Parts: sequence; C-alpha cells; structure tokens
Amino acid sequence: MKVRHSTLALAIATLLAGCGAEDNKDISGKQDNVYPPTVRGEVTIPALHVGAGVKGIYQYFDPNPAARPEGASQYRWLLADDTEIGVAQELYLVEQHLGEQVRFCVTPVAEGTANTIGAQSCSEPKQVQPPLGTPPQANDVAIGDMAPMVGDVIEGEYQYFHPEGVAEGDSVLSWLADGEAIGGADDSRLTLLAHQTEGKQLAFCVEPKTQQDFPIAGEIACSELTAPVAVKPGSAPEVEAGSVAIDGQPFVGATLTGKYTYFDADGDLEGTSQYRWLRDNNAIEGATETAYSVVNADGGYYLSFCVSPVSETGSPTVGEEVCQQMDEAISVKVEIPPQASSVEAVVLSGGLPEVGETLVGQYQYEQAEGAEEGQSTAQWKVDGDVSEQGCDVAQSCQYTLSGDDLGKMIEYCVTPVTYLGTPADQAYCSPAVEPMGITLTGALEYDQKLTAVVYGYDGDANTDGRWLVDTSNQNGPAGDSNPTEQATGNEYIIGVRAQGNDGNGNGVVDDYDWAAQGHTVDARHFIGKGVQYCLNTQSYGAKCVSAADFDSVSGGLLTDASNAALRAIEPIRIVDFNGYKYHRPLTQAETVHKGELGAGLPQASEILAANGIDWALFAQITNGQTPALNACRNLYQNSGDWHLPISQFTAGKYVPNYYEADGNQPPASSANSMIKLTKELISNVDLEVELSPVYGWPLGATVQLPYGSASRLAADQATQNYNVVRFYQNGGTANNYTEEQAPLITCVSLTAS
Repeated sequence: MKVRHSTLALAIATLLAGCGAEDNKDISGKQDNVYPPTVRGEVTIPALHVGAGVKGIYQYFDPNPAARPEGASQYRWLLADDTEIGVAQELYLVEQHLGEQVRFCVTPVAEGTANTIGAQSCSEPKQVQPPLGTPPQANDVAIGDMAPMVGDVIEGEYQYFHPEGVAEGDSVLSWLADGEAIGGADDSRLTLLAHQTEGKQLAFCVEPKTQQDFPIAGEIACSELTAPVAVKPGSAPEVEAGSVAIDGQPFVGATLTGKYTYFDADGDLEGTSQYRWLRDNNAIEGATETAYSVVNADGGYYLSFCVSPVSETGSPTVGEEVCQQMDEAISVKVEIPPQASSVEAVVLSGGLPEVGETLVGQYQYEQAEGAEEGQSTAQWKVDGDVSEQGCDVAQSCQYTLSGDDLGKMIEYCVTPVTYLGTPADQAYCSPAVEPMGITLTGALEYDQKLTAVVYGYDGDANTDGRWLVDTSNQNGPAGDSNPTEQATGNEYIIGVRAQGNDGNGNGVVDDYDWAAQGHTVDARHFIGKGVQYCLNTQSYGAKCVSAADFDSVSGGLLTDASNAALRAIEPIRIVDFNGYKYHRPLTQAETVHKGELGAGLPQASEILAANGIDWALFAQITNGQTPALNACRNLYQNSGDWHLPISQFTAGKYVPNYYEADGNQPPASSANSMIKLTKELISNVDLEVELSPVYGWPLGATVQLPYGSASRLAADQATQNYNVVRFYQNGGTANNYTEEQAPLITCVSLTAS
C-alpha cells in the first residue's frame, strides 16, 4: 500500500506543479507544504550600462494551498563563462564589465522548514554597454607638418568639446602609418623613424574621453593624411670592420656559415643584404646565402664569404661589399666510417607492438676519431622490403603498425654518416619486430561466416577464441550494449539456422517449428547488432576486435544516416529462388550514404522503423520520378542487373510489368512471381513479428506493410493502383497501393545464381 500511495502522491504533484494558487485543491484535507516555491513568468533585467546599478526582476510564487511568504531567496549575477560577479538582487556595473554578457539568476526560497527551496531561474543575458551620457567630440584634428621627412618631429592638434561642459579626461591619442597603428605612438608629438614611416602617409587620431569616474568616450576622429614621408639623404649602410668571419671546417662535406655585423649611421634597419661565396676570388654559381656546403670541386681552393649590406630605408640603401677569405684551402679529410650500436625499434607508448601502435627507431652513433654525426639515413623494412613509411630524420624515426603488417617482420635500419659525409660501410638493423593483432575476414551478414586469424599473441584462435553478439533483445543498434558468447573457435557462422535449410533459401524453412526445437533466438536478435571476436591470451588478458572495423569483412547494414562508418549485421542479402536472386530491402541510412550501392539510388520516400532500424520505403511516383523502379534499376553500379519484380499475372486485370518500356525486365512467369516467392520461402510468419526470423527481412509487424511490385491494375479498372504483396500469410496479397504510398522494395536479378 505504501508504494501505491507514494506513486499516487507523485502523480498528483506532477499534475499540480504548473497550477496557480487559486487552482490548488487540498486533496488530502491537510495544509501540507508539499511543493517548493517557484518563479512565475520570466526573470528579466533592464539595459546594462557601466557606472549604473541594475536590479534583477522576478515574481515569487508558492503553489501550496496556503501560500508561504518569500524567505531569503538566493541571487547570482553571472558572466557568459559562469563567473559569479554578484550575490545580491542589485549589481553595480564597473568598467571591467564593459562588453560582457551578464545574466541574473534567482533561487526562490519560502519561509518554513519543508520544501522551502525552489529551482533556479535565470534571465536572458544582456551585454554591458558604455556609461550613459552625452559623448564628447574631438574637433579640428590636424597635423602641423603635412610634408614631413624622416627624422622630423611632427605634432598633432585637436579641439576637445563637450556640449554640457564636462572636462576632458584621458583622451586616447594614436598615429597611423598607411592605416596601421604605430606601436608606442600615444602622444601628440611623433619622431619620424625611417623603419616606421618612410614612404608612408601619416594620420593623427583622437578618441576623446570625459573626466569622470566612468569616462564617456566619443567617436574617434582623425586628421587628413600627410604626403608620403620623404627619404632623408644620409650615409650608406656598412659592415663593421673586422666583423666578417667564416664558421666551419675547411673540408669537403662541411657546412660553412658566413657571419658579419651590420651598421647604419642613420639608424636605418637592415633590409635584404646580398651574399656571395668565392672560390679563389671567382663567384660560385648559386651560392648566395650565408650558409654554403663544401663540394668536391672546392678541393685545393681558398673560399671567401662576401656581404653587401642593404638597408631597409634611407638613401643610399646599398653599402660597399666586404669579403673574408678562409685561412686554409679546402681539402678532403679521410675518415674512418662510423658505426651504429644498440639499434632497436621500440613501441612509442611502451606497450605491445599491436596494430595501431607506433614504433620508434633508436640507435647510438659511434665514430672512432670522434667525428660528429651528420645527416644519417634510416628506413623501415617489412619482410625485407623497404616500406613507404620513410624517415626524414634518422634518429627517432617512427612507423605506425597497420593490419597489413600482421604476419610480417618489421625492421628499423640506419646508415650513420659523419658531419663531413662519410657513410658507414653497412646499414645497421634492429631485431625484427613481429606485430601483434587479430584480423577478421568474411561477411557481416546473417548466416555468413567470419574467420579470425591471430598474430603474435600466446592464445590459440581455435581453442581460446570467443564470438560475441548481443542477442538479448530485438532492438537493433539501440540494444547492442551487452554482447554474450555465441560460439567458440576461429570460425563463426552468424546466427542460428533451422534444420533442413542449406543456407541458400532452399527447403521448407519458416514452417520449421523454431521454438519446439529449443531455439530462443533467431535472425531478429542479430540484425543491426555488432560482432566481436575475443581471444583469451595467457599473458595479456582478453584481446577483442569488432568485425565492422575490418575492410576484409564485407557487407554490413548501415543504420546511422549521420555516420557512414557504422556497420552492423545485415539480413541475408540475397535469397535464391528458382535460379534468380532477390535482394533484401535497404535502410534509410544506405540510401543516404550509398556506400557500395549505385550513385543513382534514390533516397527513401518514407521510413519504416522495425527492430530498431529505419528501413527505406519507396513510392511508385513522386514529383515525376519513379523511386521504386529507380531503387532497383540503380541498386548497384551495374544497375542494369536488377529489376522491380512482378506480383500479378491475372489476365485482363493487371499489367504485370508496367515499367517494361523503362528497361525493367524481371522474371515474367507466374512460377517466379513475388507471390510464389513468399508462399514457398517466407510464409506462415506471425503477424506481430517485425523481421523474418529466418532471413531477417522486415515484414512490417502490426502495420502489415507489404512489398511493392511492377504490377499495376489495367486501365479498364476503377483505379490504376500498384499491386503489393505481404511477405506472410502464405503470400496473401494486400490492398493495391496508390502511386504515392510507399512499401518496402525487394529487387530481382536475372543473373542465374
């Protein structure tokens, strides 16, 4: 009785929660405070301005029969990131709030002891505006010298004005050069530096502000533009005496670096200075950078580095070239080839070399004479062949293991090279790494086989492998959360098949008494679910993979219209009957993503939800198009192989193949009609089931939705509707459908199986 009473009280509380005090009825005859207080209507705030106080507005309401007065309700003022800036009903806004989004929240509290605190309600956010008041003006903004030259000191001028006589505060002054602000220029006077202003037009700008606790800013006003700042004639840039030098060793293979110190008496910054390398005073073609790699042709010659300083501004901009020759002629240094030790390929994460992990190559460089390491080279080898995953840098080169590496040996090989370019006599390779993982092959389709192959783990795929599917429900993807063991070993045929069926649709299948044979699951428990394979290893615990993650596993049902990567167990795709192939219906997701289907496949006209899956329905004619026919004729890229089947051959009453002129050519005899198909293969199905327990095809459940066909009532009939067939009740025919009604569609191929 207590449970029933509590449930009733909850239902009454829910019913009355939105009622006004005048509507509250004392059902129990008591004046209990069973409801917390609430906020009636919306919480609001007025316009927000810096320097002004603001008050949150709300209406307190207590829904109990005897309304209680408001107690100490709780208030919060919040910024957009939920930072709290006030805990009273009123808030004073300061300058730091300018531009922020602010909202007011109230938690109503009633006087008393029971159910006194209600739910928090908040206003819509509003942006804090500048202080209220008349803004000042900056008038007659001008520059004293409108034809300036580099080195000049110019001055900006303006007149401050406020219509109410409010004094000027800290107005903001700025200078622009070709429209860009000059950094640090925040005074009325500006010294013209070449690198900031040469060749540019200047403007002086003012943002006037009042002298108040919360200043009011006026609009920014700028002067007219000056003429381009003239170049100031002066000294050419220079290279400081004795500063030119060459770093590096005088050997073939070495990298030399030229150095110098730039100087300009006028303060002009360095521009793009010019460099040359000379071989016995003759310019080396292409050697125009500060760095130069010594080549064999330099052997026996003296090299020089030359620099011509160039300034960014001023006149003249190019100074005299200065050169410095090396003290020694270039020679070839004979070195002992370097070696590599401790070469290994290790897992970057420190874990196992499993698929998806990254290997990193490491080694110790060694050279008997202490020569520094240069640009050593490295590569990865897969079963002795060089991998496409190369190494830009030899040390710490990485390789990501993929499923293609399973069953192969991975090596990291490095050829060390000295700074001068002397290579090792050989490549040094790491011990081979055997990638670990599981690969699955087969088809993600009911009644099809999956095969697991294990690499590297100390578990036997035949004795330690388990296949898992969630067969506890018929909710499709929505019910795929608790997979349980379905089979053991390295092979698994998805689902449970009735005795006497050869897996090709031959023999009496649906007449087989499923429940009497002890079967508790059928196709309906599998369609839309995932398949996992788990290996119990001795050293690493359980290792599990999903069949949908493997490209080597074909097929699968697309169930998510927003994610083309999600696949689940599909119904039996092809049912063979009298030498012809009948194709399962499609899902709405498959008409969106297409996948392996034909590009011309139309999207679903309507959707049928059955077994937790959205199935595609196709009308005969929509907006001048023929979706049902197009669904078959464009089913795959070789669209000509599939046709919309015939259901009726009643002479004079039906046009069996209404789309014959459109290239639709299904089996054209009553022995191969859809009615025969349903009678012999998918008959005697309980009207309440949503999917065939044997094939997994949608049947429509209580809506009794049938399959469409190419058969249409003849012109002399009262209507010219299209015939449809129910895939149950011994193939009984449903009412004919109008062209706009959308049934399920199966397609037939003339290609003999």
